[in-house]
Amino acid sequence: MKSETKSLFWKLFLTLGAWTLVLTVVQGICLYYLVARHTANKLKVQTDFISSQTEKLVAEMKNFPSSDELKALEKNIEKIETGIGLKIETMERDILKDLIPALKITSQKPYYISGRQIKCIYSIKNKGKYSANINNVKLYLSTAKIDSPEKIKEQLILNKDFYLRTNVNTEDLAPGEEIRHDLTIELTNPENIPGTIYYCVTFDAQTDPSIVKSVKNIDQEKITSKKFYYILGDIVTPG
Repeated sequence: MKSETKSLFWKLFLTLGAWTLVLTVVQGICLYYLVARHTANKLKVQTDFISSQTEKLVAEMKNFPSSDELKALEKNIEKIETGIGLKIETMERDILKDLIPALKITSQKPYYISGRQIKCIYSIKNKGKYSANINNVKLYLSTAKIDSPEKIKEQLILNKDFYLRTNVNTEDLAPGEEIRHDLTIELTNPENIPGTIYYCVTFDAQTDPSIVKSVKNIDQEKITSKKFYYILGDIVTPG
């Protein structure tokens, strides 16, 4: 009896073990299937996304300019850059030109107001864009013809052969404004002066320094804000 019971127990134990093994295998297969299916679905989603993005990129690439169009675009950009460069150069040239004083000088022929006094009058008009200052006014006399202020021969000596009284405006001359300079020459020994003598008036003009300082983005060494002016002529003794 005990032997039969023991045999039945072992049969039951082996049967349960077999079923447990079968269930474990089935469970493993199901789990593998589920994992594989999830992975496959995920890969499919990713593949579909990549495919859609690729198709979109290909469609966009069809709208990209061709090599010829790119070359034409590059040439147009070069033309624009060249045009901008030329415009900047022109603007800079105009600014530099405007900073140079531009004066119109109108002079009267000097004349004797007495036996030893000579009147020399001239007017200065500012034709430039900015205010200019007139300074360093000088007058030279010579018994020889004067061709340029750099070369004056046979000069009469100031405060020895003649004296000079000046009535000049050294304030800034506004654009469009005109001033008059009145010079009186007094000869010390008019009897020793020949019938015709020659004169030269020189002065400097300078653009308002505050205007020059306000100019930006231009090399200061390129700026010329001063200009030298001169007047030449002769003085004829009356009679």
